[in-house]
Amino acid sequence: MKFKFLLLSTGLALSSWTASAQTRGVAGLWQRLCGPNPKLDSVYIFQPYKGWGGGLIYEMAENGVGIDSREEVYSDPLHAVFDYQLRMNTRLASSLGASVAFGPVLLCFLREVGPGAGKNRAFSFRWDANFFGLNVQYAKYFAVPGGTMFIDILAPEEQAKKGEGIPVDTDHVAETKSWIVSGIYAFNRHRFSYRAAYNSRSMQRHTAGSWIVAARYTYGMTVMDPTDATLLLLTNGLGRFTTHQASVGAGYSFNWVPYHRDAVGPKDLRGLRNLTVNLTAAPMLTFYSKVIEEDYAHASLFTFKDEIDHRFVNLGRVYPNFIARAGICYSFGHFFVNAWGEFTSFAFRSNPVEHAYETGNRYILSQNGVFSSWSVRLQLNYRF
Repeated sequence: MKFKFLLLSTGLALSSWTASAQTRGVAGLWQRLCGPNPKLDSVYIFQPYKGWGGGLIYEMAENGVGIDSREEVYSDPLHAVFDYQLRMNTRLASSLGASVAFGPVLLCFLREVGPGAGKNRAFSFRWDANFFGLNVQYAKYFAVPGGTMFIDILAPEEQAKKGEGIPVDTDHVAETKSWIVSGIYAFNRHRFSYRAAYNSRSMQRHTAGSWIVAARYTYGMTVMDPTDATLLLLTNGLGRFTTHQASVGAGYSFNWVPYHRDAVGPKDLRGLRNLTVNLTAAPMLTFYSKVIEEDYAHASLFTFKDEIDHRFVNLGRVYPNFIARAGICYSFGHFFVNAWGEFTSFAFRSNPVEHAYETGNRYILSQNGVFSSWSVRLQLNYRF
């Protein structure tokens, strides 16, 4: 009986301790996410209570894709060279969306609106601390492809010479998807807040800057309409382009604070006024780049099957790229409005890769191109 009583008492004590530990764990996590960071210099950074928040977003954006491919075909006794310059006929897209914030986390969803709106949409997840930022972006957009094809039929010993190009025009729409994961780390951890101009969860009281390091992974895929037989005939069947890139770099981020007035306290934000402008630039070096080109099988003017026949995998060279960002934020009480713009340009260049087929034909494929985007966003936010 005493043993059962002891066992029951021990169980109740453990349950109580476990529940208490869980409560402390949840409270501790809540405090870490929403409470002030004691390591920050309060002379330079004001930390309001960071609970829930929400916002409305308007964005203008344009995405560009340019891919230049050269395919050399050796089929005894002929040597054919196909140069194709693919360009997406991009357009300026306007989107509306909403955001939800909790502590350092910000979730955003955008969808294209307005006359002639397509199916463009975007989603992003941001984790902005004072000295680092993590951003995950997904975008899906549609555009009409176009470009120019150059075809040379040569003797085996002759070199290709570009002649008159064949314009490639189509009414079919191509689809592009992209995933971008990027991170920035600031070395001035105590007097500089990277997020001050972008989500105002911490505010820069006095002007400060910091050297930064940055890393970025980019995945992009452009897919032609498989029923666009004319375009695919001119591209020798190439209809799907995929790129993977990993880049690192270093640069500088600077917060200029022309005006600041303190609030009553971290939770009572009456009287708060703050205007912060940020400029961030970081040259990048792409150390890993893989480009995959795939051609559709059985393309002709009369029949077409949506299936992949051949895959050409090219490893790219080390190549320079960059990111640039600018933002401005004005806070007043529980409201803040911010606007920011970003431009990215990630180029790639691959080495020639040779493929041989059972028919005895040889193909040599080389490629270079660029994925670029720019966006300007205006956001009205409220923090609870």
